[in-house]
Amino acid sequence: MSSQIIVGVTNDLVDLEQDAKSQPWKPLVAELVTKTDAYRFVLAAVILLGVWLIVLEPVVSLLIIVGTIAGLAHNFWLKGTRFDWLSYFSGFTVLPITVWLALNAWKMEQVLMIFPSSFLLVAVILARDLPDIESDRAAGMNGLAARLGTKRAVYAVCFCLGMAALLAFLVSALVAMNAMVLSIGLILFAFMSLLNITRYLARPSHPTLRANFRLTVVSAVTLVGFCLFALRT
Repeated sequence: MSSQIIVGVTNDLVDLEQDAKSQPWKPLVAELVTKTDAYRFVLAAVILLGVWLIVLEPVVSLLIIVGTIAGLAHNFWLKGTRFDWLSYFSGFTVLPITVWLALNAWKMEQVLMIFPSSFLLVAVILARDLPDIESDRAAGMNGLAARLGTKRAVYAVCFCLGMAALLAFLVSALVAMNAMVLSIGLILFAFMSLLNITRYLARPSHPTLRANFRLTVVSAVTLVGFCLFALRT
């Protein structure tokens, strides 16, 4: 939580000028929160994170630092570049491994989830940037969605969602998983993905694209969560 606060709040501070044009409802832009408050919030999170890094096992603390650095690297250097995806991939790969080690719940089979998760991650990144492609291009940003354009980015999201479901099913064929739990996860994911794809292919408005991003995130978390739970049962 401390790490996410540091990364999330600094992201809003860095993007303040651009958010004023494309996301005027955000707290800092709408002046619901002052910049001074935001800096204080980050400082409190840094102090709290430091306490946890001392208390936790050294390997776990190291992974938390790596994940935090990945998020900050995105905010200050990689956002809008060809390597935008690298910070996301690093951070979201390190996150579950950190939790597994901290809870002493490590299983090698869990590593196989990196394959469907990689496609989910690309889908989330593209869905996040789809509403802002035009403003990103105007600002000279060169992220994946901006390079693909709206139409191809939409097709890429749909493709990634389909590949994630297929690979999750293939992983289940390679390792012992609870069939009932996995089936529920795949059905929920398929329902949300079909809804998402239908909305994407219907010439969505800007608000719909933002809603689709949230739906993409929820569907991704649902699939990964059910798969990991199926591995443990």
